[in-house]
Amino acid sequence: MRIRTHQEILRRLCRIRMFGIGVSLWILTGCAGSNRADQSTGPNRGSDVQGTSLREQSAEIFQTQGSDSSDAQTQEASHWAIVVALFKNDASGRAQATDALPKLRGKGKLRDAYLQDRGSTVAIAVGRFSGANDSKATRELERIRETTVDGVKPYGAAILAPPVAPEVSSSPYDLGRVRRERGPDALYTLQIGLYGRTDAGQTPEASELAEYRRLAEEAVEQLRRDGEEAFFYHGPSRSTVTVGVFGPQDHAPGGAIGDSLRLRQARERFPHNLLNGKGITERYPTESGRTAERLQPSRLIAIPG
Repeated sequence: MRIRTHQEILRRLCRIRMFGIGVSLWILTGCAGSNRADQSTGPNRGSDVQGTSLREQSAEIFQTQGSDSSDAQTQEASHWAIVVALFKNDASGRAQATDALPKLRGKGKLRDAYLQDRGSTVAIAVGRFSGANDSKATRELERIRETTVDGVKPYGAAILAPPVAPEVSSSPYDLGRVRRERGPDALYTLQIGLYGRTDAGQTPEASELAEYRRLAEEAVEQLRRDGEEAFFYHGPSRSTVTVGVFGPQDHAPGGAIGDSLRLRQARERFPHNLLNGKGITERYPTESGRTAERLQPSRLIAIPG
């Protein structure tokens, strides 16, 4: 009963005033040859592949000789992207990311990977998408997660990440404030709704964009009154509504341990990702190799910062 109530919040707010109308990140510090791979603790430490931790495994997979990273230019995070690795945005972290990039482009089979500046972190990312419900993003995320290198799937925990907003509002419910206030373990949040044009390729007028943002903030306020830890995130053309703040203890690398009870309960309360209060129909590949249709599920996304 509670699931329906929470899903109806977004639908109801839309009907009132709406007009006209998807490496835990697997942090591949090991792939740059770091000697810190054996220092992981908590759930990450228990995630072993053939007797080695995931970080050690990534080092074994991607360590190659003579990597040429001279063309690695860091780009601004102005679009949604699939993030496969994160590094601290300091001299050491940037050097590790620059060294890792050609290895993932080559042996790692991510030919179009690039460096992305995400504020306090530097990411190795793939793709440029309009949003989490972009069908191209869904297909590419599935492809990357299923990519096999030397008999393992190193990108099983790849995740969609929103663009980094140039400005963060003063609202305590702005998702852009979470990382700076809660620290580096605030990694993920569950996206449950979007407000924007149904055609992601269309840029909204200023008045439309303001309305989408207002509706997203109203949805968050209602969810907060209902006891949910909800946030909004204003992108350049759409606004996102999310619930919860999750860390490495909630979402283990590669799903080796499984999601925490708290995250599973959040997914149960919010099973779908809504666009303007309505379910999003998407096609997805089945195990048989065919495609089927479903309502787009709510999805874990990276918290910006």
